[in-house]
Amino acid sequence: MTTGRPAFRAVVLLLGALVLAGCAASPTVRAAAAPGKTVRVTGVSGPVTILLDRHGIPHISAGSEADAAFAMGYMHARDRRFQMELLRMDALGRLRELLGSRVPPAVLRLELFSRALGFAREARDVLDNFPAEDQRILAAYADGVNAATAYEPEPLELHLLGYEPQPWTAADSLAILQTISFGFCKDWEQELVRLEIVVHQLRQGSTIDHALGIWPPRFDFPPHLIGVKPAKDPFAAIAPMAPELASSLLENLSASLAPVSPLVPPAATDPLSRALDLRFLSNNWAVSGTWTGTGKSAFAIDPHMPSSLPPLPYIVAVQLDSASEGSYHIIGASFPGLPAVPFGTNGAVAWGPTSNWADVTDLYVEKPAPGRPGFYQTEDGDRRFGSREEVFLIRHGKYFTEEKRTIRSTRHGVLVNDFVDRLPRGFPLVALARAPTVGSSSLRSIRLLYRAATVKEARTALQGFTAMVGHWVLADAQGNIGYASPVNLPLRRNSLGTVPVPGWNGKYDWKEFVAAADLPGIENPPQGFIATANNQVVQPESTGYPINFEGDVPFRVQRIISRLGLGRSGSAIAAQMSILQTDGMDTSFPAVEPLIEEALTPLAEVPGGRGSAPLASAARVLLEWDGSTDPDSPAPTLYQSLLTSLLDLLLSEEMSPETLGFLRFYFNSDPLLFGMLADRSNPVWKDRSDRHGEEPADVVAHAFKLSVAALQKRYGNRVSAWTWRRAAPVTLAHPLGGIPGFRWLNRSGIAPRGTASSIWIHKYDRVDPARFPVLYGPGLRLVVDFNDLPGSLISIPGGESGRPGTRHYADILPLFEKGEGVSLDMDPDAVAADTEERLVLAPATRN
Repeated sequence: MTTGRPAFRAVVLLLGALVLAGCAASPTVRAAAAPGKTVRVTGVSGPVTILLDRHGIPHISAGSEADAAFAMGYMHARDRRFQMELLRMDALGRLRELLGSRVPPAVLRLELFSRALGFAREARDVLDNFPAEDQRILAAYADGVNAATAYEPEPLELHLLGYEPQPWTAADSLAILQTISFGFCKDWEQELVRLEIVVHQLRQGSTIDHALGIWPPRFDFPPHLIGVKPAKDPFAAIAPMAPELASSLLENLSASLAPVSPLVPPAATDPLSRALDLRFLSNNWAVSGTWTGTGKSAFAIDPHMPSSLPPLPYIVAVQLDSASEGSYHIIGASFPGLPAVPFGTNGAVAWGPTSNWADVTDLYVEKPAPGRPGFYQTEDGDRRFGSREEVFLIRHGKYFTEEKRTIRSTRHGVLVNDFVDRLPRGFPLVALARAPTVGSSSLRSIRLLYRAATVKEARTALQGFTAMVGHWVLADAQGNIGYASPVNLPLRRNSLGTVPVPGWNGKYDWKEFVAAADLPGIENPPQGFIATANNQVVQPESTGYPINFEGDVPFRVQRIISRLGLGRSGSAIAAQMSILQTDGMDTSFPAVEPLIEEALTPLAEVPGGRGSAPLASAARVLLEWDGSTDPDSPAPTLYQSLLTSLLDLLLSEEMSPETLGFLRFYFNSDPLLFGMLADRSNPVWKDRSDRHGEEPADVVAHAFKLSVAALQKRYGNRVSAWTWRRAAPVTLAHPLGGIPGFRWLNRSGIAPRGTASSIWIHKYDRVDPARFPVLYGPGLRLVVDFNDLPGSLISIPGGESGRPGTRHYADILPLFEKGEGVSLDMDPDAVAADTEERLVLAPATRN
């Protein structure tokens, strides 16, 4: 596993930045293969040709699917081997074997999280159930990774770490897929926070109804693409919290909880944990042939991912020509570690998912058996808790130490108390139930998708692909558009799935799943377009079974719909789609503007004076704002600072400091925040009035004063200096780029072009009301116009190569920043004309 070279930190301290820069040009990390190179490898049945264009994008031509998978694995490892190793060790829960002991605290959390959920074990189980043909493709991909690891230059990072990777396996790819798949699952975290609020409120002498009023367990966020609210509520008989659980909490909640350690930030605030924080947001849409006026449809997607370098997506084109397996030609974006292209086109159909928050998880509160330590109650009698010991190896240069953690489980799943460190001892025991997402048909579905000729065929192909719980938007060259939401959705009979349920009586256990044929879908809606942005595409009550009563705030999708509703702009369709993808308008501001106007107008009218001038000036700036995100304007800074201060003011007395600390970092807290701001019947407003005599406008004014004070302290008294560029710096950070001596690996100084509520999204935490470093943004942009594939575009915020110092490390970034990209032209002559390097993987010569 290790060559015994110096440990990670020791290398950094010894070499320093200049030596590192020298290593980047040393023979150890020599330049890429020269044009015309042939590599003889074991694992391909015939020659595989790879043409690399001027951006290093590989165009693979293979005679079998296994050979194509081998070549994709080879290119992923050739360009992104260190990134792949990070993703693998993250999925396996073994990061400290790679990085050593001195890792950021958030990395320790990620490592424990993966072990507790057992992604590696689940991957092995899933692999055993894969069809033989799909196992062969995964094995071929792994062989390609291992061939590149052997034949291509060692990555700089692995050289400096003194680390030699173990061989890649098919199970490693599925473990990464399990990790990514779970990143699409949101609901369990909201369930847990609701329970935390309930526990806190009960301890303060309040009620469960009051607690659930703060973050309601049932939302309806229109506009909806599918379904209308029925006249009769099909879930009227379901209480927000199961009565058995409510009674148990009231009867058994102990007088006090053991204190917890100071909260360690759970979000990806450092470059290393940021690169591994695989949670996703996205926009996608499609317009029909009638909308375009050409008879052919168009498609766009821009999945939002960690702001890291290299970015997570890797652009690739694959052409298969096989007498026995058929043929296809695809181009799009893949994830290193996986032999699939989840965002792309085959020239006839375009596809790609956004996160849809479909509820595939539930939390079960378990009752310990009285007088029987180690047992919990069920309707059939007491059962022993499952228990396993996880051993973590921690590298210290030439030797390893061990750390052991016990993970408990029940029949419903792993106990989150054993890996969510903000929960104190004495908190109710909560087990996490997860529906299987990575099924045995996952790879086969993607392979069928590559061959689809129409939207209808694509929807059929995707029925078995549940690994990305997503809003799949589809378009085809015949002018059709469609929506699909493949998911293993538990069929709940007695709960909405948004508040934890009793685990001791079996009444709330999953008995079956919704049939794939019964899941919502649509083709060719009358408006001529389909758009999603992590919103509630399906009206929650319309199906008769809970899909998701959560969902992101609808501001982004409202903006997309309003723009698409205007029809053709007269410019090229791809250009119009790209302009929409780069729209930086803060779409949430109009919803809050009336409250802001009521609160800040008196502040703006305060007579000038040394103490009041910045406050009055800042109030006028925000009152005059139209929501546009100009990097050199202070208005976006003032607005986001105000929202941050409001989150604290409204919630600091409603929940424990640990829960609020989590929400400041939480990826999906906007529904809570904007839900409170939109609903004056939310208990937080009455509590604020009762305790502090503040009405809503007073609370907003109070929060604004706190924000202005924080901004003054950081940036000085001149409001014009409080620019969004200063407050929300964008850095595309290499995983090791937070360490002195490695910062040259980053790309910084990038202007923020949006906010957390813009189509060009920039996502950040709400810890500091004066500082919003961007943690997430678009990780890919893809625009497909079937009437003009050469004019269609794909881009990533970085480059294809993960090798620092090489020409393709960040060469696509300038295109990305301008809303431009690389052509999707798949014509052989066009590909050949743009080729700068030719690589052939040929079967090894037999002795």
